[in-house]
Amino acid sequence: MDRMQRGGHAPLGSGELQLILTHPDGRPFTKGRYSQALTALKGAGLLAPSASARCLLIPNTVASMDAPSRRKLEECATHGHNLPWDGEANDWLHETEEEARFWRTEADNISRGGSAFAATDWARALRERPRFNATGSSAAQPQG
Repeated sequence: MDRMQRGGHAPLGSGELQLILTHPDGRPFTKGRYSQALTALKGAGLLAPSASARCLLIPNTVASMDAPSRRKLEECATHGHNLPWDGEANDWLHETEEEARFWRTEADNISRGGSAFAATDWARALRERPRFNATGSSAAQPQG
């Protein structure tokens, strides 16, 4: 969790997972064992399906996404963005980085004010709202 940025991305360098997770005597596990562990954590919903040894993507159902982060926000090299994963909907919590930026700003504003904030519910409502294109018709509905 120390590596996790807001949005749930926890980037790791090449081979870093093998340096962090070892046998009690310091020996690394076999490569297959790391793969088995990632598969088991994904299956239990503790990691997002696209998590890997280079980015342990933690779903919003496991860790709070609205907590202020001391880590510098950087684009995830593995995923190419910092969008959070919605563990309940099994989908990205936002469709665009712009929506995610708006959500982060709102979360920061609310946390500075000391109010309680249900970030996951609010962000899900933001994602599920109807979107409209330039003609005013819903982008979710087929164009005629």
